[in-house]
Amino acid sequence: MKEIITIQLGQAGIQMGSSCWELLSLEQNISLNGEPKSINQINLIEENGPFFYENSRGKLVPRAIFLDSEPYIINQFKSGNFKGFFNLEDLISAM
Repeated sequence: MKEIITIQLGQAGIQMGSSCWELLSLEQNISLNGEPKSINQINLIEENGPFFYENSRGKLVPRAIFLDSEPYIINQFKSGNFKGFFNLEDLISAM
């Protein structure tokens, strides 16, 4: 299986990346908390393998890394609509 890891850099890259992940999650029928919106998706992990992985709690997490030198945008991910969607270790800021 192939894996696709995205890297978003800086404020513009992070904002564009968040829009892309929001659309991808809608397209793949995954809520922003990482849970499938449909119970009928038995092969969800296999279908979304390149873009998502299953964490230890059974939720789907994007294969993405967000980097910014200022914590403001990163902190929005930790407390906003994407709270619980991304792996917190993949949200990196200088502070």
